[in-house]
Amino acid sequence: MKPVTIFHAGGSVAPEEISEAVAGRGLDVRRRRWRTRDGDWVITDRFVPDMVRPELVICESESDREWIESTRPDLVGDVWVWATTPVDLLVDRYRPATRYRPERIAIVGYNLKFVRPISTHLGRLPDVDVRIAEWPKFAVEGPDTDSVMDWASLIFCEWAGPNAAKASRRRRPDQRLVVRLHRFELERDEWRAIDIERVDKVVAVGEPYRRRILEVTGWPEERVVVIPNLVDRAQLDRPKLPEAQRTIGLLGATPWRKRPDRALDVLEYLLELDAAWRLLIKGPRPDAERWMRLDDFQTARYADLEKRTKSMADHVTWEDASPGVASWFRRVGHVLSPSEDESFHLAPAEGMTSGTIPAIWPWFGADEIYDARWIVENAEQAAAAISRRGPDDSQAAREETTKWDRASILEEWERLLLTPP
Repeated sequence: MKPVTIFHAGGSVAPEEISEAVAGRGLDVRRRRWRTRDGDWVITDRFVPDMVRPELVICESESDREWIESTRPDLVGDVWVWATTPVDLLVDRYRPATRYRPERIAIVGYNLKFVRPISTHLGRLPDVDVRIAEWPKFAVEGPDTDSVMDWASLIFCEWAGPNAAKASRRRRPDQRLVVRLHRFELERDEWRAIDIERVDKVVAVGEPYRRRILEVTGWPEERVVVIPNLVDRAQLDRPKLPEAQRTIGLLGATPWRKRPDRALDVLEYLLELDAAWRLLIKGPRPDAERWMRLDDFQTARYADLEKRTKSMADHVTWEDASPGVASWFRRVGHVLSPSEDESFHLAPAEGMTSGTIPAIWPWFGADEIYDARWIVENAEQAAAAISRRGPDDSQAAREETTKWDRASILEEWERLLLTPP
């Protein structure tokens, strides 16, 4: 395994102090100039603008972390504030142990943002090699798909689409195949081409959608299992900024089933109580996807939304999608989940982990995934709930997400994907 390389971003913490702390765990720690590969952990404070991506960055404060994440989005998730980060957490995260046999894992699919934490963790395990064949579109095959599949001992397909259909036809008897189905695949026909008899397991992100998968597909019940989405508590739990107290957030506003109009409805009710309220929206614009630009229904709805947004411009900000979700939640005190349908909806879970209080509409399965205290029937009820929430609700939201913490969910993935010795 390659050494873990730390870039120390300055401040009062000296690299020697980091070295001593990590060495206390019995690891070989050496301080070297950049790109030196001696030792288990290599610590450097030499910064160059085109530096190769380090495994982790240690900095002095939250403001330093936000600056680094905005400057180098590729480092989001691996920047740590030294004073609030236990060394044990870093060692366990970047040098994880394994109790499994060597494995060659191919990850095949489109839009791999939800699988990145899993693939990154698996790639850090001793004797586990991970290769990725990312497709440019849901039904457009990536150039390395065949070679990556042939190399693997286990094929993991993110989304139950043409990638999974191809894998089910191509897999050899000595290979295993696992497919994760999120939600929208059931609205399409591509899943019908999957040879379920050649799939070891299909993973759903929640029990409600496990039942829906079985109902829609007719697949054998024993083939479909549940592993929830994970939240990275160590990264998301950051101190709130003062403006969060009067800020509601919507993480993801497209397509229209996300119902961003309901977020504006909530804001209007809150503004009747206090003119300091504002709404932050984060995510792709409706014109980012070609299919939405060509859909008359979507186009008309977002044209109306744009008019409303402009009329409330002093209170509404729409930011483009970016990896800096944890930083964004520092400014958000209340997160909305106003969708018509979701399979799990990671946004409120991520927000809750940061102490952000959710307001969740009753989409299918919401009351089984989230506590009933957060469920609202409409915008007026959401605004009323938000106006009376306080610190106890924030703490309750944090505590609820412990069941989805990164470490425990990754253990479930290990048990499913890896083979005991």
